Parts: sequence; structure tokens; C-alpha cells
Amino acid sequence: MRKIIFDFETTGLDFENDRIIECALIIIEDDNIIYTFDELVDPVIDIPDFITELTRINEDEISVTGITQEDLYNELSTLIKADDLLIAYNTQFDINFLENLFKRYEPTFKLENDLLDVMAIYRDRHYYPHKLESAISKYSVSSNGSHRALNDVMNTYNVLIKMAKEKDNIKYYINRFGYNKKYGIDGKLFTQVIYIPQKGKRYEIKKKRNYFA
Repeated sequence: MRKIIFDFETTGLDFENDRIIECALIIIEDDNIIYTFDELVDPVIDIPDFITELTRINEDEISVTGITQEDLYNELSTLIKADDLLIAYNTQFDINFLENLFKRYEPTFKLENDLLDVMAIYRDRHYYPHKLESAISKYSVSSNGSHRALNDVMNTYNVLIKMAKEKDNIKYYINRFGYNKKYGIDGKLFTQVIYIPQKGKRYEIKKKRNYFA
């Protein structure tokens, strides 16, 4: 199974009304990175000041080097195959933006890939906070910073490698997302995913059973 680790930077949190401003991904086959994609994307709408502060992505830079939303759709529809395992950190966020991008050009599109959320694994093993920056620090991953798409992809990849060495149960998190019961689940619920209230480190998968216990 090919694995694709991906990340979006966006104009905000609303996958229906906000837009992608940067996309990066790596394709992994036989434990080797075989392809890297990293592009700024014209959102067509204004980029809020706080997003520019967070990501350092500005409209002037995008106007020079950014591709269009349709270009991004064309690239991703070529790169992502139906049997690829899609991986991200807080995957629920990114797959909502991914499916919404595809639906703008394929109205009947439905994302049916197997999915893995690295944050769910981290949350089972470590106490709050559970941000990517926390995982980077915990596993002493060499980082070029966060909130840029390719950096976040590589940080997620390196954290996942270290977690796989730490405990060999990664595959049991495929299509199983944890969420904070207090806040619920953001965005669309995907039919291939089992959504499970996840409270933190003391709630771990045991005896290789297919749920958070």
C-alpha cells in the first residue's frame, strides 16, 4: 500500500468557505519517499492577516508563484490513487478541505481512501497538549518550524517513524479517529472512519483490538 502524508495551509477553519493556500505531500512506497509535492495556491479570496502572521504566506508571494485551485485539483487527482493510505496530523481537518476541493470540480466525488491520523496515536500515548509541535518536541524531531505545509508533512513523517519504532500498533489506528467529547467532531463525518471519544494517554489500544479502549 502506498502512503501519502499531506498537509494544507488554509485561509481559515471553514472547509466550505475558506480555501487552501499551500499544499504539500510526500508519497511513500516500500518505506522510501518517491515523490514530493509543495505548492502555494491562489485562494481567490483574501488571506486574513492572522493567517499571514502564522504561516508567513502573503498574497504578493502567491501572485508570483502560486498555482490555481483548479491546478491543485488536477495535480492531486493525478497523484492520489483510490488505494493510497492518506495520512496527516489532525487528518479530519485536511480531508474535509481535500474532499471539498474535489467536489468543486467533481460534484459527486466521495473520498473513500483509508485514513490515518497521527494525532490520534500521539494522544493515546502522551498527555496534553497534543499539537504537532508537542509531538516534535517529545520525539526530538529535527524541525524547520511548523505552519508551513512541507515542514508539517516532514515533521509528521518523522514523528510517525519514531512512534512506529516505539510501539508496533500503528495499523490499528487506520480509519479510527479520536475526538474530544467536549467539543465534538469538526466537519463532515466520513463513512470509512470510526470516531471514538479519546481522552488521552491512559486510553490505549490493548491486545490489538480494533478500537480505543
